[in-house]
This record gives sequence, structure tokens and C-alpha cells, in this order.
Amino acid sequence: MSNFGIYLLQKSLKTAASDIEYCNSSVSLNKQNELTEASIAAVTSLKELDTEAHRLEVVVNAMIEKYKSMDDFEIPITKEDYEKLFKKIEKTKMNETGDTAHFQNILDSLKRGLEGDEEEPEDEDADQSQDGMQVMQIQHSRKDPISKKDIVNPVIYKPCGHVYDRDSIKEFAGKKRQIKCAMQGCSQTITISRLEDYPDYWNNIKQQL
Repeated sequence: MSNFGIYLLQKSLKTAASDIEYCNSSVSLNKQNELTEASIAAVTSLKELDTEAHRLEVVVNAMIEKYKSMDDFEIPITKEDYEKLFKKIEKTKMNETGDTAHFQNILDSLKRGLEGDEEEPEDEDADQSQDGMQVMQIQHSRKDPISKKDIVNPVIYKPCGHVYDRDSIKEFAGKKRQIKCAMQGCSQTITISRLEDYPDYWNNIKQQL
């Protein structure tokens, strides 16, 4: 896919997110919460697609620069050689998220509307007020609590501060909107739509070493 093609894709994703926000604001109150939760899930998916599109663009551009610096005998010929080089470069670009502010602003707006209509458990309210402090205090693991594999795309549930791999927890949850936190000893119930990207995870892991 060309850079222009990726640009058009990202533009379409942003437009779709804005359309979802508009439709959500126009629905009747008795269907508001149900639609808002669906809207949050949809915009979250669009945000993830935008991030993947940006990362792909960065990796492809890096590969082009790599090719320019290679001698003829170094240039990958087979599909396997190409994939090996792609994955090698991709690993160095995992922190690339691009500009997700457009999506995050919409998500924040949707979540505020949802939280205003729902009665949250008292213990979760208390946890939310200490989100930042808890995130700093918890020692993060490199392993996803569900799959036990290395975390690749970190997401955090701030009320308890525990980190998961995005694909792992979403696959585990399936169509469920809420699941119990998989960390041993944690009693929190995780609302899937309230998981947040956690780019600071990598720096926090390094600080723990």
C-alpha cells in the first residue's frame, strides 16, 4: 500500500469515528447506554486500525531506507527473507502510535456520557481517583496475565493498574463487555471498552530492571 493509500485509509477511519460520535448523540435516551457502549467499541477498533496503519507506514518507509543502504547481494529475494527483514524492523517500531488524539477525544466524550448515566461501584470510584498513583506503584510484568506470552501491544485497566496484551484480552473476552481481572488476588471487574493504550509501559518496564 502506498503512503497516499495509507493516508486515505487513515482519513476514512477518522471520518468514520466522527460519524459514530454524531449518530450516538442523536439517539433516544432509552437506547443511549447500549449504543454508547457499541460506539466505544467501534471507535476503539478504528483507533487500533489507525495505529496499525501508521506503524505499517513507518515500517515500510524504514525498509525503503534500508534497501537504499544495502548492497545488491544483501537485498532479500525470497518471501521468507523479506518477512524476516520486515519483522526485524517492525520490532523496533512497536512504540509508534501516530496521532490518535482525534480518536481519543471522541472516546473520552463517549465514556463521559456513559459514566454519567451509570452507577459505578464504590470501590471502583475510589480506585479511579488514584489511577496515576496505582499505575506507578504496581510492578508490571512482561508477560500477559492471560496468555502468559510477552506483551506486544500493552493496554491498561486503570482502576486496578494491571496491564494486558490487547489482542490477548480481547480474544479472551470475546463478546463479553466485562470480565474479571486475571491477575491473581485482584477482585476488579474489567470493562473492556475502558481499557486504554499504555505507551508508557515500555519505559516503566525498563525502570524496573
